[in-house]
Amino acid sequence: MDEVLAYVAHHQEMGAERVYLFFDDPTDPAADVLEAAQGVVVTRCDESFWNGLSGKRPFRHTERQRQVLMKTYLGCGLDWLLHIDADEFLLSDLPVDELLDDVPAHLATVKAQPFEAMPGDTPKGDRIYRSVHFRGQITDPALIQQLFGPFAPALHRGMVSHRLGKSFFRTGVPDMVPSVHFAKIGDTTTEGQPFHPALRHLHFHGDDVEHWVATAHYKAKVGGVRFNEPYAKTLLALDEAGLRRFHRRVHSCDPAVVAMLTEKGLMLSIDIDLEAKVARLLQSLPNSSAKAAPTTRKSFFGALLARGRQAA
Repeated sequence: MDEVLAYVAHHQEMGAERVYLFFDDPTDPAADVLEAAQGVVVTRCDESFWNGLSGKRPFRHTERQRQVLMKTYLGCGLDWLLHIDADEFLLSDLPVDELLDDVPAHLATVKAQPFEAMPGDTPKGDRIYRSVHFRGQITDPALIQQLFGPFAPALHRGMVSHRLGKSFFRTGVPDMVPSVHFAKIGDTTTEGQPFHPALRHLHFHGDDVEHWVATAHYKAKVGGVRFNEPYAKTLLALDEAGLRRFHRRVHSCDPAVVAMLTEKGLMLSIDIDLEAKVARLLQSLPNSSAKAAPTTRKSFFGALLARGRQAA
């Protein structure tokens, strides 16, 4: 439950006017807690929900994500909608409302660059996530080989998950069809749009080694990973011990590696203090005396999470 509480707390403090949560498991206890939270819209994706939306529950979680994204995009009534997963957290160098206000009118999407967690052997303790170091995309093949050795051919640009980033979608754009990473508008897409220089998102993919090992083969078979054939084939060829070796090599936060990547501008080192944000969120729930501050934002955006039984 802590992960979804952290997701809500962080993005509300980033300025989200509304946070939409879609629970693939209708009995998820986080839904009970967050139904009472101001600015949070909880949807339990039970049989009646899917019957009403599309006639049946899609088998692939990526298709379920796509359908709830389109539903929310069409009905949210906000200026912008950000689709970002449960283990992803937006960062901005500027107040997000000001950044969105300044987006040229001809741009229908704004993209945040992904940075991936490097937990290494950091003890978790009472933390929600272990990682405080996050690696960006690497374009130097020699550096990729140096860092990842035998696993280098599986890691395009040194990324273990997606390279495309996540997008804010401007609402009310004719013919726009938002997807998990970018949008299709008529016969064109925004896939090749550059990342906004002030926007990044931290992806805690691999922060929990046990969860990563347990779900690696599933993701390679039916998740988005299957579209990255070299990576998917590598995962499927590894047994449990091999998957642990892969994780240890690829998610290392060895101090020398952190220092080298920081010098090259390929590393973010930051503690976003999710535990304190969750504490503030819990204090704001109806049984608390804490009061929500009035909003002065101009551009309103929503953050959307489709929370499933299997991670995306």
